[in-house]
Amino acid sequence: MLPDRLGDLPSLQELTIWECCKVRSLPQRLGDLTSLRRLLIESCDCLALLPERLGDLKSLQQLFILSCHSLQALPERLGDLTSLQQLTIRQCGRLESMPERLGVLTSLQQLTIESCSRLHSLPDRVRLLLMKLQVAEGLTIGCEIKDMLACRRSSTSARLAFAPCCPGEEPRPVAPWDLASMQQRALTIETYDSLRTLPERLGDLTTLQHLTIRNCGRLQSLPERLGDLAMLRRLTIGGCGRLESLPDRLGDLTSLQQLNI
Repeated sequence: MLPDRLGDLPSLQELTIWECCKVRSLPQRLGDLTSLRRLLIESCDCLALLPERLGDLKSLQQLFILSCHSLQALPERLGDLTSLQQLTIRQCGRLESMPERLGVLTSLQQLTIESCSRLHSLPDRVRLLLMKLQVAEGLTIGCEIKDMLACRRSSTSARLAFAPCCPGEEPRPVAPWDLASMQQRALTIETYDSLRTLPERLGDLTTLQHLTIRNCGRLQSLPERLGDLAMLRRLTIGGCGRLESLPDRLGDLTSLQQLNI
């Protein structure tokens, strides 16, 4: 067990806890390390819990949790790490869930979750966070997560590439039409073989200027509310072999300058 007086190091900026094989928990006073910027916890095989006061590390920018095979959950207060820019969780075989409040980490730029074989889904707020990541290479998610969404996002555009998670499984995508408040100008939806239709709420993306739908082999129809995209200038549809018709309201796209079918 690590001593409580670990919290008496107010100037500590980097802490590595490595191969402490008998440590089952970390002291709550870890939260007193107010200057800590980087925390690495690796190969602590018996570590089952992290302290809630981890959320008090307001200066923490990088958190790595690697090869902690007994860790089952992360504290909800992880969402209080307002300065956190990089979070990596890898090879935590018993981790079954992620805290909902992870989705409020507005400073997060890089998120990696890999080789966590019991982690099959992410909370909705976390999946929305993935959509909001502004760094294109800022997201890495292992194939065992059923909600896997390979996402490329900038402040004004979104790129969605849907891919199977594991053989025989299909992903459950984050709905970009739930993100109308983000005022995105470009949206690409591609390589989603099981997508059969798009919801009418696509019409809520009123600031959209460029829409690309590509390589969705089972897509059969487009919503009539496509006609509500009053600012749409370019529409591209390709590789959608089962799409039989376009909505009548396509004629309402008075700003459309380029149509590629």
